[in-house]
Amino acid sequence: MTVSPNEGADAAYPPAPWRLLATVWVSLWQLPRTLVPTDALGSEARLQTFQDRTLVATAFADYRSGGDLVYREILAAVRVRVDGRTYTHVPRIWVDLPASVAGAREMWLIPKELARFSGTFGGVALSAAADTLEGCRIAEIAFQPTIALPGRWPVRTELAQWAFAGTASSKRALTKVRASARVSLGTAAWTIAPDGPLGFLAGRSPSASVCLRDVTLTFGG
Repeated sequence: MTVSPNEGADAAYPPAPWRLLATVWVSLWQLPRTLVPTDALGSEARLQTFQDRTLVATAFADYRSGGDLVYREILAAVRVRVDGRTYTHVPRIWVDLPASVAGAREMWLIPKELARFSGTFGGVALSAAADTLEGCRIAEIAFQPTIALPGRWPVRTELAQWAFAGTASSKRALTKVRASARVSLGTAAWTIAPDGPLGFLAGRSPSASVCLRDVTLTFGG
């Protein structure tokens, strides 16, 4: 994958770990393996598949004041196998804060790019959209909650990311992510531009969707 330069990509950012507060809307999709982009994977990595299908997660996040950074984010993630272990890999991701772009790229090899976000935030229901700086629609999402589950739920994963944009091809970053959240089940309608950067999901519907509320997240470190 060729990751385009971003204005402000050299912005100052806080040191790791980042401690963030957020609401995150997540949808899970099942796709044929051949449709999932693998251009950001290292040569030693393979998509995790079941009967030749791959699980893709999309997320729309609102990182709030009280954390180390305040910004919005949209991403697509997959699960990959590396050296016999399973990791989360983020091949596509956009945010609206230059400091988030710079820190994620330099510390964790996450290929963040800048985008513009619009919509109504502040609750569990969501109606929002994201566009590239060039004006290309990335996606729209409309989420409606149905059932709030009791308690707080732990979320733990480890990211595997590979170098891009002229860095050494053998370089790899493994980053731990720890979070807890309240969970609301719901339905999400995604509208994804067929000719946009998430076009491999266009015309499809997710298998399941949730809202992660009151998220406390520690990224890296």
